[in-house]
Amino acid sequence: MEPVQEQRPLPSEVGAVLDARTWAGLHHLESLTGPGAIADLVEAFLADAPQRFRRMENAILAGELAAAGRDAHDLKANAATLGALRLAGVMAEIEAAARGEGDLDLLVAVDRARTLLEEAQEALSRRMA
Repeated sequence: MEPVQEQRPLPSEVGAVLDARTWAGLHHLESLTGPGAIADLVEAFLADAPQRFRRMENAILAGELAAAGRDAHDLKANAATLGALRLAGVMAEIEAAARGEGDLDLLVAVDRARTLLEEAQEALSRRMA
């Protein structure tokens, strides 16, 4: 895997902002559970992700890598659920680095993840409009 510092797209960053197959699955889920299931998931993500992201970043700056890893894990899972696979991929790398795996520059990775989070938020907002 190429280091994030090189600013080259990671394998997890290739493709659209929101994965079409994931959204097909979400639509199927909503057909079973009733209207509003997708909107509820998106609303929860849009409300929670910025706060969780700030908490993760602050934990990294404070050297509290276990806490940062937990938030990265949650952001990864929530992003993947909504098809923001590029964001989920970078969050997985941050989670692994917080566990001491690899030599990823966490602050550089957080900056990259912030951009992907903003892209995901915009795409989700457009999708729900």
